Amino acid sequence: MNEKILQLLYKFPKITQRQISKKLNISLGKVNSIVNFLEKEAYIFQKESRNGEYRISTKGISFLENYYKEKHPEKAIILAAGESNFFEIPNALVEVNDEKIIERSINLLLKKKIKKIYIVCGYKAELFSYLETKYSQVQIIYNNDYQEKGSFYSLLTLKDICQEDIILLDSDIIYEEKALNYILESNRANAILVSAEKGFKNESFIEEKNGKLWNISKDIRELANYSGEMLGISKLSKTLLKDIFNLTVENAKFAYEYAIKECGLKNEIYTIHIDYLLWGEISNAENYEQVKNHLYPAIKKIENVNTVDFIQNYLEKELNIKEEDIDKIEPLGGMTNHNFKIELNGEKYVFRLPGEGCSCFVNRENEKYNIQLIQDLKIDAEIMHFNEFSGIKIAKYIDRAETLNPITALKHKDKVVSVLRKLHSSNLVFRNQFDVFKEIIKYESEIEKLTSRKYPNYEIVRKKVFDLKAILEKIGINLVSCHNDTVPENFIISEGQIHLIDWEYSGMNEIEWDIGAHCLECNFNKQETKEFIDLYFEGKATKENKIKVFIYQICQDFLWSLWTILKEENGENFGDYGKNRYHRGIQLLEELENEIQK
Repeated sequence: MNEKILQLLYKFPKITQRQISKKLNISLGKVNSIVNFLEKEAYIFQKESRNGEYRISTKGISFLENYYKEKHPEKAIILAAGESNFFEIPNALVEVNDEKIIERSINLLLKKKIKKIYIVCGYKAELFSYLETKYSQVQIIYNNDYQEKGSFYSLLTLKDICQEDIILLDSDIIYEEKALNYILESNRANAILVSAEKGFKNESFIEEKNGKLWNISKDIRELANYSGEMLGISKLSKTLLKDIFNLTVENAKFAYEYAIKECGLKNEIYTIHIDYLLWGEISNAENYEQVKNHLYPAIKKIENVNTVDFIQNYLEKELNIKEEDIDKIEPLGGMTNHNFKIELNGEKYVFRLPGEGCSCFVNRENEKYNIQLIQDLKIDAEIMHFNEFSGIKIAKYIDRAETLNPITALKHKDKVVSVLRKLHSSNLVFRNQFDVFKEIIKYESEIEKLTSRKYPNYEIVRKKVFDLKAILEKIGINLVSCHNDTVPENFIISEGQIHLIDWEYSGMNEIEWDIGAHCLECNFNKQETKEFIDLYFEGKATKENKIKVFIYQICQDFLWSLWTILKEENGENFGDYGKNRYHRGIQLLEELENEIQK
């Protein structure tokens, strides 16, 4: 506890003992006792001022540096021996926007003061040799048995080389920098990072008890209680590493994850869950496209946003929150906006800062009105602050949450349907109507102010899209309260409860829009889409319901392709996202004609 109080005094010189007590959840008497001890031992001294502020001494700074060094591994191991089944080069050497996956990890580790990085190579090992020249901290280790043996044996190649605390990483993962912060800042000697299931190949699922690792399996059916998925970033103490090195294993394909599990019975291995983390794996061509076009641009956007000072200033000036009450500010991500996790006196919130070029998309007054209406439904996080002029929003942070993705959304489709039904049947009357055809015209008007850029055959495709309006009107329009942006990432599950977040595009619309959007954004195939529609309508979906879903999916692809142009003209980069949506919309138009003729 001494070091925690010392850290607070170092970070917040004006902090009071009462505030320390509240932050650390310990008695005021205990805080007073520790402060007196630190002063007596010359770790801190009292500044001569009216407020009696404490300052940390040179001795105190030296103590913190040594303490950090003791808790902070100085070496890392990256396992990169595996053979690629999809690329002509090892997965780790695949480039995303001119940056090799493994070099990104190396640079992040060096940034975190890791002094030595061992890279275990096997498949096309010669391609990794340049790293030793480029980085003086890198040493290549060769596993000549990589074809016959599993990743455990790659780790064994370091038995006589490394016997210290380490950070252990998979080589083909890409992740936000904060993933390393979480593992390095943990005071646990042994820890593994855990996230919600991402749906990549060769996942390692985990089961935990009381915050500690209990079981690991690559087959989720072998776990009694699934807790999450290993990211491939772990902290191993020298004691645990020694036990792993001394394991006797007969299975030639034994994976290092199972070695961690085997030794976890003797060594306490803690699980660190990270909510809202952007990360992925380059394991096949499909994953590569997802990473290149969506994940990596989102990560870079987060890393390039320098708004921590702005947020701190906003909290202090607009909400009268003192600097010493602000524990942490860290980025969370977001496609339209920049979202940050903030901690205020131990309480967690999400701070939303609108992204570039958003003002023409969203009416913040409508959004605020609609959000206030849905608070009684208990399907969104509690809103603490909303500035309709700036678009800044602060909401309660949903802890231990699983953000859905296209894979997990399919698994949780019952829960998704339940929250959509609750919204659609609520009889709430939102302040605005979401009319996709008016939205298209609005987007076109904004684009014309910035550029003459258009997609191929735009006018022809546009006419076909607007012809769909007559079909909808003939069937009949039935408006209800809708979310209108039902991407899987806007559905969050925590402790069995599902939440629907981000109501920027909310408004009165048709049920089929929300259904169609969800199926489209999850990349459901035709059968999965049919099953989702049948689930929502309890097997009573009409032909008209299905045609409406089809039409609205076309409209969405067309609208969001325009959205992409506008965002990119405001300085953001979405790769092939807009072009792909435009061309898919054209394909769906052709399929709709066949559907109507049935």
